[in-house]
Amino acid sequence: MLDELLEEQKKVSNSRNLVCTDGGRPISMYKLRNEFDRAVKEAGIRDFRFKDFRHTAKTKWAEAGIPPEAAMLAAGHRSLSSRYRYVNLKETELLRIFQTAFTVKAQKNWNEVAKRNDG
Repeated sequence: MLDELLEEQKKVSNSRNLVCTDGGRPISMYKLRNEFDRAVKEAGIRDFRFKDFRHTAKTKWAEAGIPPEAAMLAAGHRSLSSRYRYVNLKETELLRIFQTAFTVKAQKNWNEVAKRNDG
């Protein structure tokens, strides 16, 4: 999976500065942060920070079943404590993940038993 991501990254000429102006020049973090803060204020949104995007992304990755090792590598986390700080799974989502995992495993086991019985 990582090899595929690296290959895709090579296809993007500006992979280090993916957020760009129309002219292709990098947007400074200062400008990006100011525009974000202004948009949040104009929209009347309270208690929303730029880093909330990181929390959302890491949680969505966990919900999607992305292996922790891959998510940590992609996020630049070196420790599980860093990962857990960003992942905010709801109890219902945690239950769904486990049910899905065991359903898939049970189906694989059933298929193996069926193959043995057919043979």
